[in-house]
Amino acid sequence: MATLNETCLHEMHPCRTDDPNVSETALKSNALSGVAGAELTASENTMVVSFVSRDGSRWFPEYLSRIDASCIGCGRCFKVCSRDVMHLGGITDSGDIVDAGDRADDEVERLLMIVDHPGRCIGCGACARVCPKNCQSHITSSD
Repeated sequence: MATLNETCLHEMHPCRTDDPNVSETALKSNALSGVAGAELTASENTMVVSFVSRDGSRWFPEYLSRIDASCIGCGRCFKVCSRDVMHLGGITDSGDIVDAGDRADDEVERLLMIVDHPGRCIGCGACARVCPKNCQSHITSSD
């Protein structure tokens, strides 16, 4: 029976299990990641984070890194993102990128989404699933 009484780095509470099917290595990995069901695999200078869904299948998060110029500014990705990773912006006639909230309608040539906080992305992929133009680029934790 594996029992581990270490302090989780992220949540600062004891991590324990009496489940004989949970190894101490897996439990330590979860404690270090701060997320139940997560596994950390390190090789040389890269770390790959994978998760296990309720049905036991593996899932690798892919994080939003950029949005291409083909974005039409529909805002669907913004609406499904709970982490404020991006915001609606606009391109003026002179090519300047401005915040859509501070614009006058006659100044902006077209709207587009701007990634301003990529570190907030949790890699759920909701934005990619709703994008009608498929204009987003995502990276894995090892990229």
